[in-house]
Amino acid sequence: MINPEELKAFQALEDLSDDKLEKLAAIAKEVHYVQNDVVFRECEIGDALYFLKQGKILLERDIKPKVTLALGAVHPGMPFGWTSLKSKGLYSWSAVCDEDSTVFVFDVDELRNLCDLDNVLGYLLLKNLMINIKSRLDFRTEQLLRVIRNHPQIKFD
Repeated sequence: MINPEELKAFQALEDLSDDKLEKLAAIAKEVHYVQNDVVFRECEIGDALYFLKQGKILLERDIKPKVTLALGAVHPGMPFGWTSLKSKGLYSWSAVCDEDSTVFVFDVDELRNLCDLDNVLGYLLLKNLMINIKSRLDFRTEQLLRVIRNHPQIKFD
């Protein structure tokens, strides 16, 4: 079993009480990957929520044959694989290890059951994940706006 104290390193879990962290730790699995391992592939059914303990994960999508675009990086302390929270959701990206990585994996069915049994845990977890998702969405939006502002063929006269 994972030490519940280790879960406090994740922003989405840091404000949970010790008893709630113990419940989460009981269903978490620690998985080690090596560089270039694929954690999950685009269009696979989302069956787990992940938290990166150490290493670096790239979120990639194939945009053309032989052309893959890395649209983001997951750094230690960050969750990924949110699509799994949607019933029968398909992962939107592939998650590929950019370096050796350690990940905490939460089976989505076990996580849903736990949240159904402890609604406060479910609320806090989803609230914190939404804060994280909003922050990453804002970051990506700013990146897009910067590209548009600096694009030589787009004029704002």
